[in-house]
Amino acid sequence: KKDRLALSLAGGYADSEGYRDNGGLRKKDAVINLGYDIFDTSTVEFNISLLESNIGLPGPVAQEDVDDRNKRRETSAPNDFSSTVDNRYTGKIDFETSVGLFTFKGGYRDRENSYIIGYSPIISEADQTDKILEDTLQSSLVHEHTYSVAGLENTSVMGVDFYDTQYLRENAWAEKKNGDTQTIEGFIHDELVLTSQLSLSGGYRYSRFSGTFQDENYTDFFSPPVLPPPVFIPPQYLYSVWIPEQVREKEWTNQAYEFGIAWEAAEPLTLFASHATSYRIPNVDEFALSDNDLHPQKSRHYDAGVRLKMEYIAELSLTLFDMTTTDEIYYGEDPDTGTSVNRNYDEKTQRRGVETQIKIYPSDWLYIWGNYSYTQAKFELSDTFIPLVPEHLGNIGIEWYLFDSLTLALTGTMASSRYDGNDQANTADDQMLGSYKVFDTKVTWQKENFRLFAGIKNIFDELYVTSAYSGSSYPMPTQSFFFGVEWTY
Repeated sequence: KKDRLALSLAGGYADSEGYRDNGGLRKKDAVINLGYDIFDTSTVEFNISLLESNIGLPGPVAQEDVDDRNKRRETSAPNDFSSTVDNRYTGKIDFETSVGLFTFKGGYRDRENSYIIGYSPIISEADQTDKILEDTLQSSLVHEHTYSVAGLENTSVMGVDFYDTQYLRENAWAEKKNGDTQTIEGFIHDELVLTSQLSLSGGYRYSRFSGTFQDENYTDFFSPPVLPPPVFIPPQYLYSVWIPEQVREKEWTNQAYEFGIAWEAAEPLTLFASHATSYRIPNVDEFALSDNDLHPQKSRHYDAGVRLKMEYIAELSLTLFDMTTTDEIYYGEDPDTGTSVNRNYDEKTQRRGVETQIKIYPSDWLYIWGNYSYTQAKFELSDTFIPLVPEHLGNIGIEWYLFDSLTLALTGTMASSRYDGNDQANTADDQMLGSYKVFDTKVTWQKENFRLFAGIKNIFDELYVTSAYSGSSYPMPTQSFFFGVEWTY
């Protein structure tokens, strides 16, 4: 029998000076979950998520300074910041029937982001603060049905998602960008177990997007000059008003599908393969800072591999992958204007390679895991490498369960060198981002709903950078210490 009423509360507060000057973070959040079982076959849930954050925006560092332990922490933007209030309210109700489980979800998001990039001491803070306002309504209806074929269990899922977003981005230099978008998507997915060793999966998704976009400019009006000799009367200010530009309409339909097969060749060994297509529609923030032709990207995926699962001992997997993307969305320099915006790559992009993963359970008190990927990411025609994508990337982790309530963890990340974010031609070798190895450690003590943790990030004090554009780099923190307390009711 179900519990009729369930309530959970969680809250958090974080305060950090940050690694760089003007790199501080202050954040507080709260989550409330309430669930009620109306009947044994029906449940209602409500969720409220509240977030407030303030962060400094120190900006980039010149490439020649990233290896200087003092200069890499400095900022040329000591007063730039971003302040965000992001609240989400969701509700869900489900019904278990003789023909499956029906779930309806609805939600509302209210986001307000105020920020200054490029602070000027001769202008008041209010007159140079940019703002982003977003209101999003979303809803979905999903039906999940489990059925038997020849005594084997199969599952099908189908549903509809709907999103309606109103967006306003107001720049302090008297410019507004308005957006109103609607997206409706329908999908179906089925997992079909043919035999105890062989299974198939397939799915289809259809999307229809429509949006209207309009820019407004705050324009000053003046009286015409008066030129009666011998006195000249200059133009006189009359008033200012928002002048809307022409409305731009965008409408797209997109489709995606997937097929997969899995064969358990032996009890611990499974072979699998899949083919899929996908799409990604630009979000409202990307539309607000984009060129005039930003549109969805579409991808084609092929995967094949093997999984080896020795229960309570180890899990191994190896996957070969091939992905080709048309009109990939990226943030970078527009060659026509020289400004950085969201736009589509002119060429198709290809990512091919191999992924491996391992999990080892040598005992009840020790867990070891690791993964590695080799990715050859190139532009199809020019055969140059895609910026900021490492060819080699690996992670490793070890967890010791010293006592029932005490855990010690060590994790590491390793990445090879990458080309600068604006170096699509691969000609700026002097601006390449170097390889790095970074290790972190964390100790956690937990007793029921109370958790205490502390740790060290970047134990060996590595100097490294993960992103840079035209030589302007964003250095990652050197060695730092952290601690925290969590309590859930």
